[in-house]
Amino acid sequence: GVYLTMINIATLYLTTMDIVGRVYGAQYAKSKELPTLVSDCVKRMIEQMIDREGTDRPFSPMLHVYNLYANIVGTIVFSERFDIEQTELRKFKYISTDFLTDLGNSLFLYEFIPVIRYFMANPLIKYKRYFKEMLNYTRDIYIKHDKTHDLNNNLRDFCDILIAAKHEAIAEDKQTAPYFTDDNLPVVLIDLFMGKLF
Repeated sequence: GVYLTMINIATLYLTTMDIVGRVYGAQYAKSKELPTLVSDCVKRMIEQMIDREGTDRPFSPMLHVYNLYANIVGTIVFSERFDIEQTELRKFKYISTDFLTDLGNSLFLYEFIPVIRYFMANPLIKYKRYFKEMLNYTRDIYIKHDKTHDLNNNLRDFCDILIAAKHEAIAEDKQTAPYFTDDNLPVVLIDLFMGKLF
């Protein structure tokens, strides 16, 4: 009963978000804005890399590559650009990739050997705190976008695409309208951002 209803709701929700992503994402991918955005991000990151690292010595490019990719995806998803030193970028990086190496085997020990929980702290405390902070950060971006959203379909990014789909679903009283909530959409945005970075 309840379990099947939850599965049906989750399936409908995921299907709706997938359709919205494919339809509007394909439109954005075909637009002239995407190549311009990527070109601008690459140019800015190369300039920043040269300024920070110089051209006369070797350096590890990993953080710069992550920053470049995060800027492209962040701009596509919610029109945000990041700096290597920006706290939000570091926290997104942690919750998308770094937590795996940070936790090592402690997560598996904590999860699969219950008696160990009496002797060690939950290894996911930092992850949960960062995720909650980034969800609030993403929610603030969503709220700003929702207030400034152009109903004439001047879509700036994927956040605007989701807001437009929400308004369309509500206006047409679609079956998916209840899932386009102000709680769900920021989660979708953070999922899109992190999913594309991992």
